[in-house]
Amino acid sequence: MDAAPTAIGPSPAHPGSADIPMPAREYTMLDIAHSSSVTKRAVEKRALRESWCFREETGRGGRRKLFAFRHLPKEIQARLLASERGLAAEKAAKAPFTYDADALWTWAASRPEPLRRKGVERARVLRAMSDLMALGDTFGDAARAVSATEGIPAGTLKNWFYGGPGKPGAREYAKKDWEAALIPGWKGRQARKEIPVPAWDWFTGYYLNRRQPTVAESYRRLLEVARAQGWGEMPSCKTFERRLQREVPETTKTLLRRGEDQLALLFPPQRRDKRMLRAGQYVVGDGLKFDKLYIQWPDGEIIHTSTGWFWADAHSGMMLAWRLAKTENTDVFRLATYDLTGIVKPDVVVIDNTTVAANKAMTGGASGRHRFKDLEGDMQGILLQLGIEPQFTSPDKIFMSPGAKPIERAFGIGGLHSEVANHPRFLKRGFSAKTAIPYAEFAQVVQEEVTRFNQRPNRASAVCGGVLSFQAAFEKAFEKAAPTRLTDAQRGLLLLMPEQARANKRSGEIQLAAGKGPNGKPRYWSESLTQYKGMLLTVYYDPEDMQLPVSVYSTDGRYLCQAERMPDTAFNDAEAAREYNKQKRRFVKAEKKKATAQQRMDSLAVADLYPEAQSPADIPPPGVVRGNFQQVRRVVDGKVVGEGKKPPARESGLNVHEEVLTNMRERRRASAG
Repeated sequence: MDAAPTAIGPSPAHPGSADIPMPAREYTMLDIAHSSSVTKRAVEKRALRESWCFREETGRGGRRKLFAFRHLPKEIQARLLASERGLAAEKAAKAPFTYDADALWTWAASRPEPLRRKGVERARVLRAMSDLMALGDTFGDAARAVSATEGIPAGTLKNWFYGGPGKPGAREYAKKDWEAALIPGWKGRQARKEIPVPAWDWFTGYYLNRRQPTVAESYRRLLEVARAQGWGEMPSCKTFERRLQREVPETTKTLLRRGEDQLALLFPPQRRDKRMLRAGQYVVGDGLKFDKLYIQWPDGEIIHTSTGWFWADAHSGMMLAWRLAKTENTDVFRLATYDLTGIVKPDVVVIDNTTVAANKAMTGGASGRHRFKDLEGDMQGILLQLGIEPQFTSPDKIFMSPGAKPIERAFGIGGLHSEVANHPRFLKRGFSAKTAIPYAEFAQVVQEEVTRFNQRPNRASAVCGGVLSFQAAFEKAFEKAAPTRLTDAQRGLLLLMPEQARANKRSGEIQLAAGKGPNGKPRYWSESLTQYKGMLLTVYYDPEDMQLPVSVYSTDGRYLCQAERMPDTAFNDAEAAREYNKQKRRFVKAEKKKATAQQRMDSLAVADLYPEAQSPADIPPPGVVRGNFQQVRRVVDGKVVGEGKKPPARESGLNVHEEVLTNMRERRRASAG
């Protein structure tokens, strides 16, 4: 039973007015707040301050206060009346309800299955009530009958059928669409507040940029621009956010806010089947930096950039070979490849286009390299000399995926990087220079984790089938693969480093940039190099010991000779000078013997065998003689005395040298007389 009106203070008289009707109805705090465009809390404070009369009743949602119209202040009464008149006018001018059946069912398909079942159940109940109304029952009678049968309150049936504010009822829809329209959450066609075109253009221009501002930040700045430009009142931030979701595709947002490479990630990745490969046919390599651990190397240096190069079989996923170094460099790549060739010679290795993997020493002459400029006369890389084809991942992150090599997943979460860093031996160690881990212990743990990685069972790859480990899968396929192996001599190339150098133009001596010291570059020479003076050659040396002899090849890969290291000596070392001169004399003496042996026939025998010169054949006189009538000037005692005729031609048999001598004698006699 409703409680009697209660006064929370002196109730001021608010007599009626002739121009304001006094409806006999009551209003909640929420009704008053809506009519006055204030919050419910503001109404509650004023009612308490001015001691408004109210009564309380219990309903759905608990107890609430009801305020009689006649007890409210005049301005509140006026606002309530204006609000009701506005709602009535809006309801009268409201257009007939329409809806898009396709959009309704599309929305229904996006709802969870439990909600769709509720929509079907509600439609079944309302159809039963509709059948009773078709037989002549009023809505109230039909609702009470169905309520008694289904156990659903009649008020709930009324809400489903007639709807409520912002929620059209089932009677507004065709019966065939009731299952979709009665799904919880459907609000039908919603009125949308228009956003001014300049405001929307500015908002999207600011929001869709690589700085990735939030919707709230974009909206706040839009309000400042709108006030400055006079664009009027703006809709709420939620209105802008809903329009973004409705009109701007996710692909457009990703491209404009995150970039083209992130847009490319929205395209599904390609899936490749590795079962068709042989064990060891394709091998994938990459470097891994152990940047979570401080390591103390044998030379005493402590770093947290220790790096390893790893080779993994593409078919099975097994780690085949690895080496550790302070940094990722060509030497660690080369030596890891040496270990790999002790197991199998791969047909193809897949590597990144880095300066380490795509260097000329290892991959010179290979197609697809994007590092270093290819020059005419470049040496052929060691991998190509061994018959191993390098394939480089494309650095293009938009249309390619250089980080998608299978070995990358062996380094990620749960892979070698985290397993080594989280090894039980390294707990509370290796996180600073003071707690650095000795290199020998670090290398041992890496070996253990590689073994654990290879032997972990139940791998989910297509090759392992969820049963085998990577190592078991490799061994199973390796038995059938008939792998190719390299000889020790071939593998020995991987223990050397190549460098191109030009032989000295005078002696053929070779100087290498590797191992350069205070006295300059190390020098190498042999007698055979004198044949290749000034030529560009490829020299293979041992980077671990530059004192050892080097192997010299032509730029097209032909072996030429071996050259010895020429040591530097002290300036005042007489013994070294004597030894040098002795070696030089031996060289000259030996070369003389070679020259003597080479020249089997002496000069006299060569002269005797050379044929004597034949006298020239007589030249017959010409059949026609061309005249020459040019006057000849003669000089006597240094003066031109006259012009005579051209001197007669000399006889054909006269010796030219004798004629010159005769002329010289005549001039001497003339000058003497």
